[in-house]
Amino acid sequence: MEITSMTVKPSVQKAISISITAVPKFDELPIDLAVQLIYDRVVSICEEKKIRLSWEGNHSALGKKGVEAYDRKKEQHTLFNVETVQLAFANVDDLLIPAENTGCDSLDLSQTLTDHCKDKVHQGDLIVAMLLKGYSAYFREGHKDKNPSFQVSYFK
Repeated sequence: MEITSMTVKPSVQKAISISITAVPKFDELPIDLAVQLIYDRVVSICEEKKIRLSWEGNHSALGKKGVEAYDRKKEQHTLFNVETVQLAFANVDDLLIPAENTGCDSLDLSQTLTDHCKDKVHQGDLIVAMLLKGYSAYFREGHKDKNPSFQVSYFK
């Protein structure tokens, strides 16, 4: 009897990095202009990279049902709470500084910002604020990664 071995290689998912040009004073924009900017800049670049981002995080990580929920939210213009994005944008610099080698998870960052602001900052709203500040979001497992990380350190 001959025994053969078979090696199954797991599919390697390439990391995805998303960044946009920083938008100074985003927190001071009127809501309608802020919404337009988020959809035109952030949503479009995320979708190009197969990331379906809403206030809950990356819907692509949740499979078909996650993408369907994303599509509904997008159609209803409820992907994000723009006031919360602006709040996060206004407060990020109070807590964080850019770092070369540090990776902070967006879920941890949103909890820290929630504590600082004394108001709930959902993960996806934080991700948008960080992108608008000019930070890059790193989805380590590609579009299957729900929580991206950012190269930042806690300042305070």
